[in-house]
Amino acid sequence: SQLLLQALQSKVTQSAKVDAAAVKAYWDAHKDQLAKDAKTKTFAKAKSTIQTMLLSAAQQQLWNQWMSKQSTALGVKYASGYDPAVLKAHAAAKASASPSATP
Repeated sequence: SQLLLQALQSKVTQSAKVDAAAVKAYWDAHKDQLAKDAKTKTFAKAKSTIQTMLLSAAQQQLWNQWMSKQSTALGVKYASGYDPAVLKAHAAAKASASPSATP
């Protein structure tokens, strides 16, 4: 089943692409942070890392869209408390709560 899932993910996400402009834009936006690490100190060193990260994000987005479409098409209904959208919103709200607001 794991091999089947990997093959399906590969097929669904095969159209994900990252162009050079997106890699450069990411470098420009995060240069100060990336330059602190010896592995990503320069654009030349960071380029591959940035491209891999952006490609992974693009693939994840395609996968999430596909899964959402399939769930809707199949009429998937989540039991109370298990809807991923609700869980994600709850986690985001919890993460943004200030330390002084938590018990």
